Amino acid sequence: MALTPEDVLNKNFTATQFRRGYDEQEVDDFLDEVVAELRRLGGENTDLRRKLESGGARPAVAAGASAASAQAVEAAEKDAAQRIAKAKADAEKIEAEAAQRIAAANEQVQEATARANEAQGAASAAPTAAPAPAPAPAADAAGLIALAQKVHDEYVEQGRSEHDRLIGDATSRRDKIVGDATARSEELVRSAQSRHDDLVTTAQSEFDRLTSEAQSTHERLLTEAQDRSTSLLAEAEERKQSLIEEMERERLTLDQAIAQLRSFENDYRSRLRGFIEGQLHELTATDGVLEHVNGHEANGRHPRENRGHDQQEQREAEPAHQG
Repeated sequence: MALTPEDVLNKNFTATQFRRGYDEQEVDDFLDEVVAELRRLGGENTDLRRKLESGGARPAVAAGASAASAQAVEAAEKDAAQRIAKAKADAEKIEAEAAQRIAAANEQVQEATARANEAQGAASAAPTAAPAPAPAPAADAAGLIALAQKVHDEYVEQGRSEHDRLIGDATSRRDKIVGDATARSEELVRSAQSRHDDLVTTAQSEFDRLTSEAQSTHERLLTEAQDRSTSLLAEAEERKQSLIEEMERERLTLDQAIAQLRSFENDYRSRLRGFIEGQLHELTATDGVLEHVNGHEANGRHPRENRGHDQQEQREAEPAHQG
């Protein structure tokens, strides 16, 4: 169960039976509870720091925000730890001073009690020591006892009042210190949480901005790539069409060259055929001349005359062959 300031304020200790004051065990147990509560507060602060360090950070964008938040939380935790340690030290100091004062008061009470006991013993021994009863010494003894009892009661009352005052002051001081430390710790935690939230928001905004810029850049590059692709396709299509037209022109040129070659071939064949036929005709004519010469020789004609006659026939036959 958590220890509250009201528990500290309303805490009551059991009075001892044989001496004035409070039970030391109960006081020690109560102080242990206070220490445990302070440790719990420190543990909560540590848990909050861990949660702040591990809560909601984004892997590449919020690194600076996490570092700044961790530094803020660490500073807040350090300040809170210092304040809590100071509060504990002040509380322990106050408790020590109160214990010293209570011990001094108890010593004074014990001295007064011893004096009262001595006076009471002297008063009890007075009737046996005196040779005869005397009312005046008895009255003095009774007055001494009453005075000792009064002094005892006054010391006890003063010790109780001083004890209550010291305990009250220590409790108030401790409550104030613990309250201030708790408030400061909560304030630092809230401040650190607010700073963490601000940094996370800033990191998220920066992440969104970078994402938007990256998306815009991606779309722009994609558009440029598409435009470039379209342009390249158009250029390739134009180049293809140009090559096709150029090849078509070359094909026509080759067809014309082939036609010319075929025409030349036909003309060449015709001329070659004519030449061969002319040669054959000449050979035929030569054979005829030879036969004619042979016939003239047989008829007694001179060969020279026959040669001249044959040449004339050949000249007459050439125009007909060429035609």
